[in-house]
Amino acid sequence: MLFSFLAAPSFRDLTSRTTRSLLMESFWYMLGAIFHKGGSNLPVSVSARILVAAWWLFTIILASVYSANLIAVFAVPKTAKPFTSLKELLQNTDYKWGLIGGGSTEQFISTSTDPDIQAFWQNIVKFNETDSSVLTGDTYQHFEKVLKGRYAVLYGHERMSKEVACNVEYLGEKLTVYSKGLALPEGSPLKEDLDEIMLNLQENGILRMLDKKWLLNEWQCEGDARTNVTVTLTDIQSIFYVLFIGLGGALLSLILECLARRARMLLCSKTLNSKSNIEI
Repeated sequence: MLFSFLAAPSFRDLTSRTTRSLLMESFWYMLGAIFHKGGSNLPVSVSARILVAAWWLFTIILASVYSANLIAVFAVPKTAKPFTSLKELLQNTDYKWGLIGGGSTEQFISTSTDPDIQAFWQNIVKFNETDSSVLTGDTYQHFEKVLKGRYAVLYGHERMSKEVACNVEYLGEKLTVYSKGLALPEGSPLKEDLDEIMLNLQENGILRMLDKKWLLNEWQCEGDARTNVTVTLTDIQSIFYVLFIGLGGALLSLILECLARRARMLLCSKTLNSKSNIEI
């Protein structure tokens, strides 16, 4: 695109370089931007400068994120996990697992049609024949088994103490996502009032405050500052938007430059024709 902009008629009049030299300069300039080296000459046309500015902004952010991830990989030691997904857990014969029984999570897992979740539940039923604690509703009993080793628990949104939260490791994979709601009898006159109250609580941030107070675990454990957090393309997708906006702006500017050049040529042509008529 940079070569096309440099070779456009609106810019051709400003340089005497050949097509080959323009192509090579465009290639090395854009490649050099990735390594923060740039090129020998800055484009003269406005459209090419907009394109170069968008590309520079894109490469600077992308290179910075890559460098940060690379440093994090070497700075934070990685510990090997016995399994990293539900499929690997199902294939691991050394581990047993359970879930917080007596609630909506157990009901949802036991009635799920997903093949992996079905296999997960069937194994829990088999474990329950010899160890009834795999379906106990006592959260701390589950985590005591986790701390003893070779046991995993499907954990929902229950709150736990800092001592437990900072001594266990979370897989990070969401088995599934489902919502909970308040149910009323069909045709209940309380529905409209309840909907309005819940909407006000949500808009005022009260529900979030209650959720943070009673459900969320926001403990600051030792060593959290050295946790390796990987930045994915989803986290930096905004820089792609900036790049595309820059490309669009550059194309629009190029069109305007071409139209302006054509208008100048027509104006010059009319001026020359009028002078010729006067001289005749």
